[in-house]
Order: sequence, then C-alpha cells, then structure tokens
Amino acid sequence: GGFGAVRIGKQYSATFLNAVAADPGGATAATGALYLAPMVGYNGSEAPLRQDQGIQYDLPTFVDGLKLTVTKVFGGKNSALTNASSGTETNGVKTGDGTGFAISYTSGPLYLGYATDSAVNQGINFGTTDAETPAPDTIIAASPTSKNKLNTLTATYNLGMAKLGYNTTKMSVGSEALSTNMISVNVPLGAASVFLSSSSGKVTSGSTLGAVNLSGLQYGVNYGLSKRTVAYIHAGKLDAQFSTTKKISNYGIGIHHSF
Repeated sequence: GGFGAVRIGKQYSATFLNAVAADPGGATAATGALYLAPMVGYNGSEAPLRQDQGIQYDLPTFVDGLKLTVTKVFGGKNSALTNASSGTETNGVKTGDGTGFAISYTSGPLYLGYATDSAVNQGINFGTTDAETPAPDTIIAASPTSKNKLNTLTATYNLGMAKLGYNTTKMSVGSEALSTNMISVNVPLGAASVFLSSSSGKVTSGSTLGAVNLSGLQYGVNYGLSKRTVAYIHAGKLDAQFSTTKKISNYGIGIHHSF
C-alpha cells in the first residue's frame, strides 16, 4: 500500500535478489555462477542467500523507479559450533543477528542496484582443507562475534536483441574475504532464450590452501512453456587455482514454475 511493503519470515535476502538480477541462469545451481559462492556454506546454512526470522521493509516510492529496502534479521542461539581450523567448540553463541540496506533504480531498460548485509558471524567452521571445494569453504572465519559483511552491486541493460548484466559481490569476515565478478548476456529467440555468463573470483586472505583464484563459465537455454513456467537446460564449469588446479563441471535439466 501507500506505506510501502513488509515481509516477515524466512525469505530471500536483498543482497541475493540484487545479485541474481544479473544472472540469466536464475541461480539454478549450475557451476560457474560464482556470485553464489559468498552466499552459501555458512555453517551449513543458506544464509545470507535466505534469511531466517527476517523482516524486510520497502519504503514508499518517493521517486519513480527508486526502491529502498531495510532488513532486520533476528538470529538464533547455537548449542555448539566447531571451528574446523582449531577443533575448538564455542557453546551457546547467538549468531545471525543482522541488518541490511538495499537501493535500486529502474528506468526503462536500465537497472542499477546496491545491497549490503551485515550479521554476527555464524560460519566459524570454515577452514577445511578439502581441495574439492576450495571456495568458500577454505576461508577461515574469525571468531563468532565477528561481523559477516556481504555487498553486491549490479547493473543490467536490455538492448532488445540482448540483455547485458554485470555483478560484483564481496563477502568478508574480519580480515578474510572472497570477492567475485560476473558479466552476462541473454539473447531472446522467440519463446526461448540462450545465455552465457563469465565469472572470476579470488580469496584475498585466510585460505588454508594459500591464494585461490577462481574462474567460472555458465551457459544454457531457457524455454517458456507459459507465462510462469520455464523449462531449462543449464551447464557450467569452475576452475580453482591454488597449489594445484581443480576443475568442476555439471549440468541441470528442469522446469521452473513461479506461483
């Protein structure tokens, strides 16, 4: 209504919604969309991709195309968390409390968005030496009282014959950080569309494997079966370079329906 909009409960974070706006693959989890790496792996939870016990408030529209969103997240109390690096347990830590802010502007074919979330760290089990999953798991998180900060900046422009997208995302816990960049293009072909996205990423500090450089590629086809139902075939690959190079590739076939 005129007061804006309020959403309460488990929901997608503003940082994720801003980042996914540049992903023509729609976050269907095919390897290669590296902006998702900073948003998963937090002690096995989805945060901050989705936030539990969250309240989001969209302010009333003061300027056409301008949207402002404020988020408050109420965390829970963990009975025990284990730091994979030291093996020590931290009992009764209340993690996940956080705040967020998002601003976006839409004008015709142009979309610009910035979102930030900050929460009490809940990922103190980072620090694994599993070389198959070198990021973000190899980021050794700081103490559970450290702030976990996530920032996303996105721009898209629809040329008609193609839609271009750009996103940069950075997650940091204390002095440790994981940053990613993505460019994308989506070309409509009647009921179908084909897309390609290219990503790069870097663990700037805190990795048990030393410096980690990431590169990703994702591509696929979306086919509209109806206004709200899309069939898709997506594929992607990820290269992680540290003391050695690991290559991961996968694909997905599915149908997506928006209720």
